[in-house]
Amino acid sequence: MEVYRVGPEQPLIIRHWGKWSPEHGIQVETTSLYKRRSDFNGLTINASYINVSNRSVYIPSVDGYYGSQMADGSFNGLVSMIQHQQVHMTASNLMMMPNRRTAVDYLTSLLEERTYLFIKQPEIIMMQWTDFVRPFSTALWCTDVVMILVLGCCLWLLCKYNWRENYCTIPQAVFVITASFYLQGRSDSCKVLLLTSYVTSTVLLAGYSASLISTLTTKEAKLPFVDFLGLVKKGTHMVGLLPSSAQLDTIKYAADPILRQVYTDFIAPYEDSLPQTDEEGLHRVCTGNYAYMGEFIETMATNLPCRVVHIPEAFIPVTLSIAIHKQSPYRSIFKFYLNEMRRSGILRRFMLQTLNYQSHQDVSQSRSVELIHVVPLFGILLIGIIASLIIFLLEKRIHHKHPIIEESEKSDKYKLNTPKSK
Repeated sequence: MEVYRVGPEQPLIIRHWGKWSPEHGIQVETTSLYKRRSDFNGLTINASYINVSNRSVYIPSVDGYYGSQMADGSFNGLVSMIQHQQVHMTASNLMMMPNRRTAVDYLTSLLEERTYLFIKQPEIIMMQWTDFVRPFSTALWCTDVVMILVLGCCLWLLCKYNWRENYCTIPQAVFVITASFYLQGRSDSCKVLLLTSYVTSTVLLAGYSASLISTLTTKEAKLPFVDFLGLVKKGTHMVGLLPSSAQLDTIKYAADPILRQVYTDFIAPYEDSLPQTDEEGLHRVCTGNYAYMGEFIETMATNLPCRVVHIPEAFIPVTLSIAIHKQSPYRSIFKFYLNEMRRSGILRRFMLQTLNYQSHQDVSQSRSVELIHVVPLFGILLIGIIASLIIFLLEKRIHHKHPIIEESEKSDKYKLNTPKSK
């Protein structure tokens, strides 16, 4: 027989664990211990929580804090309630911290997350005139010019030594090669030489166009800093987080001198006025130069008056779990079923549905290009049209002043001729 009691005030439960018979011998129960005792028979387990999502369940924290270690070594918040047996466990995720293990135990880890620093999204930088040369590096632009000069010299040599008297000059050859980078060739005699320039110009044009379009469509807001070191050097943002939280203890007692300086310069002077909830902290972010540290911010960002962005390298890795009373008789069975839920995928599905969780690396947003962002592009086209009209009018005026009488002379002067076949 198996005799056990679920709780101190619960009745004894008697189960047959096995039996013996002369015909079959000993026959025992093959179901695991935790599955046999999965029924708590109406036992009430008090759990505490932090009201961060406006859902009233169980017993709220007496002071609204998760639990931080005080100067005398004691804890406040949820950790204190568990330690003094006001509740048996937490219904809120609690960061696993070494100093908290002296007061409470943890179940298996539920989620590994990063606590990022969030700021108000800066204004997106408008397109600059220099963006038109940015798709290619300086070396590639120099290579482009060198290719034009080299191929121009090759065409000049070809005209000088292989053709008849009317060979082209170096400026004319360079002009023809330059034109091939933007126009199609017309002379059959130049096709062999110009083939290289056509292929090169096609590759350059395709690469430049793709890079320019990528530059236009992937405009990113320029962050004032990208990590904690940049935050310290910039010195323009206050830092907020929940009071008496694990994030605060991590920064306050960190071995990294940069994190300690973040606490000394940007948190300690304002520690008495830290936000009490994540919503309050995020609304402060929208008011000015304020940075807030927290996790699962995406679930609240839709209700904010501004857009917030996370600083990619300013984060603290955390492991979330459920805290339970020291030496709890139910810790093993809770761990067993949590591991079963993890293996079956229930935990992850619950995380995706309930927390609306999505990692920062997986977030992808579609972006549109506004008309004002491509004003320089239309400016270039307009300048080209105006310049073409001016050159056309000047050429027409010069032509009227110095008319060319012989059409054949004009043809010989401006067209590259090939030698006649014998």
